[in-house]
Amino acid sequence: MADPVVVHGDLQATNILAGHDGTWLIDFELIALAPRWWDLAKLAMFAERFDTAGWWSAALPTLQEEYCQVDTAALEAWTTYALIATTAGCIAKRDVRPELGAEAHDRLRWWASDPAAPTWRFL
Repeated sequence: MADPVVVHGDLQATNILAGHDGTWLIDFELIALAPRWWDLAKLAMFAERFDTAGWWSAALPTLQEEYCQVDTAALEAWTTYALIATTAGCIAKRDVRPELGAEAHDRLRWWASDPAAPTWRFL
């Protein structure tokens, strides 16, 4: 595994602001030391589930090559890991944040390949 670096921890489109004078990352509550691929896996998870315009999906190959040099199979595995970790977090926190109980239920239906499973929220 690659040496850990400082990662954002929750890289998704809603945490990236772009304007005429630059691009900024916001919401660093999950900042951590982790392998460089962690941020890319979170962004890939976002792109797979919520990227209706296709912009993030189109950007992923360049980010994959230039940002963390991880092959497609590894990125898919780490994205699955990110999905599992987020689902487990919903289950673990459902007593403290009751809305996560319903979120966990939706995600577990998705994992079970339920064709009627609703689209869960990106956390």
